[in-house]
Amino acid sequence: MGLINAVVPADEVVQRALELAGRIAANAPLSVKYAKQVVYQTASAGSDWDPAWNGGDPWAVNAEAMKVVFGSSDAIEGATAFAQKRPPAWSGR
Repeated sequence: MGLINAVVPADEVVQRALELAGRIAANAPLSVKYAKQVVYQTASAGSDWDPAWNGGDPWAVNAEAMKVVFGSSDAIEGATAFAQKRPPAWSGR
């Protein structure tokens, strides 16, 4: 599932966690925000995505988040920055 990024000695855990946090924080703020929301809202769905889950359809939660993220100014900025081979200037909108 990709939930483990690395296994490191105990004395390197904090440094590696901070490096990963920095990589995450460098992404578009809306993407990070909605990714976290989807994880929190669907955490109780279980691994089989049971339709009887009391929070509704987990895939619908994801689809709604995608609408916001892909319809944002940051989505346009990300693609433009990539095409222009420059770092993106995220606006959070």
